[in-house]
Amino acid sequence: VATVRFEEGPLVGSMSCTLPENLARGLFDAFTGRDPEEPPPALDQIHDLAGEFSNMVCGVWLTHVASRQTFALGHPVVEFAPAPGSAGGLRLLVAIDDLPVAVDLSLQKVPQRNAAFVQG
Repeated sequence: VATVRFEEGPLVGSMSCTLPENLARGLFDAFTGRDPEEPPPALDQIHDLAGEFSNMVCGVWLTHVASRQTFALGHPVVEFAPAPGSAGGLRLLVAIDDLPVAVDLSLQKVPQRNAAFVQG
């Protein structure tokens, strides 16, 4: 599970991508051009790939919903999980190479700041 936090004004939340290890390894090979006959990549390299994948998915979504804003993105946090956690708001289930991917979006409410009213 790779999670990226984002923030810009009132739009704050996180996006997580949960993908099986064999898909992460396949994506690693596709992204890097690694020959499957080569020794397998180290687990930290697979985690880096999963984090970058989640970062790209989050970036595409943010561009689609708020293309004129610049968001602060957190460093992806990647952790092993035997199954997707509970959906944090919205869950999208998709397949890549016939393998499941869960994309979870969680938005947080940010209190609105009251603009000061100045009389002149």
